[in-house]
Amino acid sequence: MKKCFIMLLSMLCMLCMIPGLTASAAGVVIYDEGNRLAEKEKAECMKELQAFANESNLNIAVILSIYQYSDGVIEKAAAETYDLQYGKKTDGVCLYIDLSAQQHPYDYLDTSGLGQFYYTNAKSNDRVTSILHNVERYLYPIGNENTAGALHEFANQLQYYYNKGIPERYYIYDDVYHEYYHVENGVIITTTTKPYKDMLVIILCTGGGLLIGLVAAFVLKKTVQHDYQLHSDISPTNYINNHDTVYQQKYDHFVTKRIKKRYIDRSSGHGGYGGGHSSGGHGGGGSHR
Repeated sequence: MKKCFIMLLSMLCMLCMIPGLTASAAGVVIYDEGNRLAEKEKAECMKELQAFANESNLNIAVILSIYQYSDGVIEKAAAETYDLQYGKKTDGVCLYIDLSAQQHPYDYLDTSGLGQFYYTNAKSNDRVTSILHNVERYLYPIGNENTAGALHEFANQLQYYYNKGIPERYYIYDDVYHEYYHVENGVIITTTTKPYKDMLVIILCTGGGLLIGLVAAFVLKKTVQHDYQLHSDISPTNYINNHDTVYQQKYDHFVTKRIKKRYIDRSSGHGGYGGGHSSGGHGGGGSHR
């Protein structure tokens, strides 16, 4: 496994010298290892991805691999390919598609920089998995994949979630650097503590303050009642003229009503805030077909 990984890294370092590599200065690269795309198909895919890269300022890398590797090697290959091409901590994505024609191929979408915020991987907001599942609709049957169709769908998915924007209050935790990331005015902010308080903490703090207020009000009420309490009971009918009193019939319309309380999740925003995960500056996720 180590030997295969070393060979793979060596191959990645030579990417720019391989004829199968198509690149552009604007931030799009396709590594077509087995020449699965015809020249016309490759040109169309490049044009479509290029248009999105120009609009979003996100770098895009695609690896079409004909060799089978373990999940871990594929994930490292996607991250290394992206970093070698565009540099570490830059904004973009790298899609790795396994075209080895082996059973249960593994596809992976690597995200970097702002790419991690547009293409989220939190449990409560997993855009990465959704993108892969839509792309993989074109990768059946195994061994006879519609590669051009998959890349066309990939471009559509990138555009769709970019248009949706970064989810409100979304943050990422990096388990290598032990840092939290969130975005303010289009800029990634790094902190050592979680940038947003959990809703549970907010509710507990609010509820605790309300409870303290209610207890204080109850104590104050009892104190006032004790200070002004009369020593003998006086009937209120002593002050009523029975001949002049007229009772009007009124109804409390809420007595017979059942009021339902419904919790409104105001943290949802554009899909909900949440804790995405990153490792060494890269996020993403994978899927087996």
